[in-house]
Amino acid sequence: MLKPMDILKAEFKQSFKGYNVEEVDAFVAKVVTQYETLIQENKRLEEEIEDLKAQLQEYHNKEQDIHGLIALTKEACIEAKEVANQHAESILEEARLQAKIILDKAELAAKQQLNELYEEIKQQKAQLRVLLNQEKQFKERVRQLMEAVWGIIETSGKTVEVEANDDFKTRVYRELASTETDVDLD
Repeated sequence: MLKPMDILKAEFKQSFKGYNVEEVDAFVAKVVTQYETLIQENKRLEEEIEDLKAQLQEYHNKEQDIHGLIALTKEACIEAKEVANQHAESILEEARLQAKIILDKAELAAKQQLNELYEEIKQQKAQLRVLLNQEKQFKERVRQLMEAVWGIIETSGKTVEVEANDDFKTRVYRELASTETDVDLD
């Protein structure tokens, strides 16, 4: 590359009809000054280009870092989502187990209560049978007593032996027997 000093030190041979030396020297000085300005501007622009290249490389590196961070963030989000899903599933499973335990306890308690109620019903049925049997015996004694009394009244003082057959039933006994009800205990 031609340097400003090279231009300034350049010497030309003089010829018979040559150029005016002062004008040439003035023009060369002007060219040297502008050439020197251009070289300095060129150096400044090259330095600026280098700075811009360095900044571009930094931005490129930062962009790569950002892409890496985005990828890591995506992975972290996916992992966090998986962990949250696993945690939620474990909570649901625990809740299902708790619910099953509660339902099993409730079912067992209900079965026990039902068994107790069935036992109580059995006892009450047995008591009812006893009472119905006692009622039947009482009615039979009352019938026999009434038949005896009725027989005495009908015979007007005659002694009548009371027989225990269907032909001898009195009207009172028939009415009493027709109102008697049988209860099904099953």
